[in-house]
Amino acid sequence: MLNNGLRRTKKIFKIVSINLILCLLILSLVEGLSSIILLFYKISKVQPMSEIRHTQYDELLGWVNIPNVDIPNMYGQGIYFRTNSQSFRNNEDFTINIPPNKVRIICSG
Repeated sequence: MLNNGLRRTKKIFKIVSINLILCLLILSLVEGLSSIILLFYKISKVQPMSEIRHTQYDELLGWVNIPNVDIPNMYGQGIYFRTNSQSFRNNEDFTINIPPNKVRIICSG
């Protein structure tokens, strides 16, 4: 009789243990999958960098503007991005020699 009760207790303990382990595994699986789904959702909502549209890699400087780029409304309605053939952000090219009565100031950064 005592042996029968002990078997029954062991059987119940085994069933409860297996159920707890299965519940923990299912919970871990659901949590892991939901984290992966949320990660991909957040990645899909990230806007690409706008600089990719007008820059190229340069060994010496790192990144430089692509020459002759014209992107209307790049930074908002009516705010365009334009580069000249020298890759400067300007509508016109600059001469190498400084014209008389002019001063050139270089801003970098």
